[in-house]
Amino acid sequence: HNAAPPPSGYPAPGQAPMIQQQRFIVIPNYRLWNTIQLTPIKSNIKAFLIISGIFYMIWGIIAFGLEIGIITSAYLTYYRGIWAGVFLIGGGISITTNAYFRPTWIDVNLSVVHSNVRLLKEYIGEKVHLMAVVKGNGYGHGMLEIAEASISASATWLGVASLDEALAIRSKISYDIPILVLGYVAPQYITLARQFRITVTGISLEWLQEAARIAQQPFDFHLKIDTGLNRLGLTTIDEVQAVMKMVSLNPNLNCTRVFTHFSTSEDIQNTSYFRQQLASFHTFLNVIPDRTNKIIHCATSGATLYQPQKPFFDMVRLGNALMGPPNETLKYLLPMQLQNALSLHSILDLVKQLNPGAKVGYGSEYTATQHQWIGTIPMGYADGCHQQFRATNVLVDGKRVPIIGRISMDQLMVALPRKYPTGTRVTFIGQQGNETILADEIAQKANQSRLETLITLRLFLIKISEQGIQSLAYALSHNQTLTTLYIEGTPISLEELQYISNALQQNKVLTKLHLRFNQIDSQGTKYLAKTLETNKTLTTLYLGINKLGPQGVEYLSNTLLKNQAITTIELENNHIGDQGIKYLEYALRHNHTLTTLDLSLNDIGVQGAQDAANILLKNKRLTIFMLNYNHIGIHGTQSIAAALMKNDTLCTLQLGHNQIMDQGAHYIAAALKKNRTLTRLYLEGNDIGTEGAQQLANALRQNQTLIEIHLGMNSIGSEGAKQFANALLTNKTLSGLFLERCTIGLQGLQFFSEVLRENQTLTTLDFSNNGITDRGVGFLINLLAENRVLTTLILKSNCISIQGAKHLINAIIKNKTLMTLDLSNNKIATGGNERFIEIFQTHLEMKIIF
Repeated sequence: HNAAPPPSGYPAPGQAPMIQQQRFIVIPNYRLWNTIQLTPIKSNIKAFLIISGIFYMIWGIIAFGLEIGIITSAYLTYYRGIWAGVFLIGGGISITTNAYFRPTWIDVNLSVVHSNVRLLKEYIGEKVHLMAVVKGNGYGHGMLEIAEASISASATWLGVASLDEALAIRSKISYDIPILVLGYVAPQYITLARQFRITVTGISLEWLQEAARIAQQPFDFHLKIDTGLNRLGLTTIDEVQAVMKMVSLNPNLNCTRVFTHFSTSEDIQNTSYFRQQLASFHTFLNVIPDRTNKIIHCATSGATLYQPQKPFFDMVRLGNALMGPPNETLKYLLPMQLQNALSLHSILDLVKQLNPGAKVGYGSEYTATQHQWIGTIPMGYADGCHQQFRATNVLVDGKRVPIIGRISMDQLMVALPRKYPTGTRVTFIGQQGNETILADEIAQKANQSRLETLITLRLFLIKISEQGIQSLAYALSHNQTLTTLYIEGTPISLEELQYISNALQQNKVLTKLHLRFNQIDSQGTKYLAKTLETNKTLTTLYLGINKLGPQGVEYLSNTLLKNQAITTIELENNHIGDQGIKYLEYALRHNHTLTTLDLSLNDIGVQGAQDAANILLKNKRLTIFMLNYNHIGIHGTQSIAAALMKNDTLCTLQLGHNQIMDQGAHYIAAALKKNRTLTRLYLEGNDIGTEGAQQLANALRQNQTLIEIHLGMNSIGSEGAKQFANALLTNKTLSGLFLERCTIGLQGLQFFSEVLRENQTLTTLDFSNNGITDRGVGFLINLLAENRVLTTLILKSNCISIQGAKHLINAIIKNKTLMTLDLSNNKIATGGNERFIEIFQTHLEMKIIF
């Protein structure tokens, strides 16, 4: 919206609101993040965008948690990031819902974006390309809208984070505009990217080697050099030289551009690291042959606007600068006057006068000292406007007015200098008259910082010194927002674990702690266990792939006798043995909170299986029990099956790779006939043959609670497949059947194709690695012609050719209910996939993997 006055459909002072369809609406859904409603979206890409939105939400939290700028599952940098944390943490995905009747909205002025891009282009010069980076839904401003505005103002490239984003843009943007995916693209999708003129990034030597192996046609890529950010990219001269040699020998590898990414480009006080990265980049460039034919780029918004070296090369990548000053505190350094494109507004939905002594809001924390006018505004903490923002102001009639009282879920109150009409516009971010409120001001008044918005921290395969662990522990003891911490693949000494344990005594908010693959031994576990005896907030503890042994598990078991908060413990691959599970069995007789226990890969034998059975008999809280890759065998399975007959709480049991064989399957089948709570059963890789399959299939005819059974890597054969197919004629609850590598063959497939025409419950079917070939595709086509329930079909590694895949996809289009088809690792050539391209263009709601 380009106009300063209220756009049509939203009220001027004193007017009632009207329906407005082209509007950014803040929609409260009371979850973690918030999205904004964009202009109406084509129906055939709605589902695609929702899935992409979920992915970027998770990716944004993990990768960009320190700058938690989520508006539409995205991030904004620095104070923009803080502003997103200020107003839009909370909510959920509502991209297909129009909240026309809630008068709280965001305006994005595309004319400002256009003007900013023109000014930036004039600054960098005519010979330098401008890439408009619109990842993360255009930094929360609308990916397609920002892309179109930037192109109209002379941007010549678009940059995105993923292939999903690139495909969404390509459905609206001309093929004349090249798109670069700055993040990871799996090598098997290179052909898809090439068909849509989407350029990928060469992120490592290993990635390029795999791409060279897969590629059947030439494709362009930008080679990324890691000069110190330590994310994606090649890190050594030797790697770059190896890539250049590969390019010279393989005509399908076309390295058209080389780039890097700076980590401190906005730091104007200490530029040493920036200069170090830039010098390193020059060193790498010196070993790249024929540079004159390649475009070089490294400057992002910060490097372009604030660094005196002006490392423009042939192209600059500009993201948040398109929407306004990247950093308001450095605005005085800008060589041009960039304007903010985004503003946030609402209305006064009620105005009333208070008498002296009147209380306002929950907790009665504000008391009127005189006759006073107040207004109510439809925005609250569900929209991310949390309690710490009570110290801030909003604009009403061009004047600053303070927020008073406690902010509630969907409303807040302000003190007014006089009576205003209902419907008067309120501005949280933006300008009214001569007054302006910026995100920086709100953040500063609320004492908001990057750390205060951090909720997940992942440290994986990073060597951390003892001092680093000590510093992290100190921060953890004072932090009030971090709920999930990963420290994985980092050897932790006894002293370092003491630091972490001491921090957990002080921390009152952390709920999930992942300490996998850290070489933690029994003595380290002792410190951790002692701390957890009194901790009342931690609910999830992952200690897999360590060295706890039976002694370490004894310490944890003693903790479980006292701790009433932990609900999930993962102890995979800790060599606890039968003795270790005996300690746990005793503890779980008395523990009433643990619901999930993973003891996979722990050398548990027959005696340990007996203790596992005792857990199922005596504990009434455990719902998920994982015992994969142990040595339970037939007799151990007999004990567990007997316990299952009496257990009435367990929902998921994993017994994969335990040599249970046909006799063990017989015991499990007997239990399934009596058990009434188990919903998911995993029996992969257990040497179960036709006889065992028949027993399990017979059990399914009687069982009415199981919804998933996983039998992959068992030799059930075509006869076993027939038994399961027949069981589906009477079973009315099973929704997932997983038969990967079960030697069912064409005959077994035929049995299923006949039965599933009538089945009304099975939604997921895995026939991977079963020798289906193109001959079996005909059976699947017949199945899909009549079945209207199946939504996911997994056919990996079945020697299906491109022709067979095309016939299958045509059947899926007619079927209209199957949404996911996995054809990976088949004989589908990477070239000539026109039919696949057509599907991606016209059926973006489908997920096809090949």
